[in-house]
Amino acid sequence: MNHSSNAGGGVSYAYFRSAIVATAGKSFQEGEQVFITYGNQSNDRLLQFYGFVEEDNPNDTFVICNAVSKIRRQGIPGADFTSPRLQWLQAQRKRRDAEEIVFTSRGLAPASAAALRALVASDDDSELLIRQVALSLAEDELSSSEGAADSSEEATADSSLTAALIHQFWHRSAKC
Repeated sequence: MNHSSNAGGGVSYAYFRSAIVATAGKSFQEGEQVFITYGNQSNDRLLQFYGFVEEDNPNDTFVICNAVSKIRRQGIPGADFTSPRLQWLQAQRKRRDAEEIVFTSRGLAPASAAALRALVASDDDSELLIRQVALSLAEDELSSSEGAADSSEEATADSSLTAALIHQFWHRSAKC
């Protein structure tokens, strides 16, 4: 059976019946393809483990690494990198959430939003500031990715397509 993130069904083992049971979340017409879900898998994982990617995968993510350094470099007003805030993130085991800002098809991941909130929150306008910081990081990441692809002598149509897909994904998912 093939995978679809939107499938309501799955496969399980019924121990007492000694049988593998496939369930569907809806009725199907004769001849219609039945899908199951392999779980909440990003296209990276689907490609790595199953050899395919899914168009409009709701589980895809776009990760910006080293975000704290990038925020510092951009000099974003309101960002506070004093020891207490970074220590608090470390104590809450959320420092990684601040270092790797994750966007999903639904927008900024909750853990990333919480980490940014800890770094930049200072007043009632903090939610707007968090969105501005996230947007600034994403724009910086996209412009550096596109620039790197353009400047490389080995840039191919594939890398241009990749940059275009990242850009398209960002524009679809930027509704934080």
